Amino acid sequence: LWATDVAEFKLTELKKRVARAGWQNVRVQLWDGRLRPTLPREAQVRGGFDRVVVDAPCSASGTWRRDPDARYRLNPGVLKALEDKQATLLQHGWEALRPGGLLTYITCSWLPRENEDQVLSFEKRAGSQSHRRLERMLGLPAYDANTMFICQWEKRTESRL
Repeated sequence: LWATDVAEFKLTELKKRVARAGWQNVRVQLWDGRLRPTLPREAQVRGGFDRVVVDAPCSASGTWRRDPDARYRLNPGVLKALEDKQATLLQHGWEALRPGGLLTYITCSWLPRENEDQVLSFEKRAGSQSHRRLERMLGLPAYDANTMFICQWEKRTESRL
């Protein structure tokens, strides 16, 4: 398991959890997502990772029920920056995936710009090499619930991205 995050404190906490669990096969790396990551040798030999999960930074609109003030911290500029970061992370995740592997995209948002619009834009770039296996919105603001969006693709063959 190879875990990356932009926040060093999150990786430090992850290392503690991994040690408590007794796991030996977890690597952590500080990575901000702007540049394509250098894959570990094991993944390079296999042509990429079997699975990639992009837990994307987002507006957190799906958590506004428990943090109502968060909606006032979101503005068009912040949302646009998040959308750009999401698209970049999706692309890097796709590039790190071996043919036959699965890419899972997750947000805690109910905003279409961060979810369905990202899915359509990604699929346009990936073309016929991607096969959508799953798309779900879990929880809805109308039901006073936290919201999570999940989409998963299988990489059929070499990608155009």
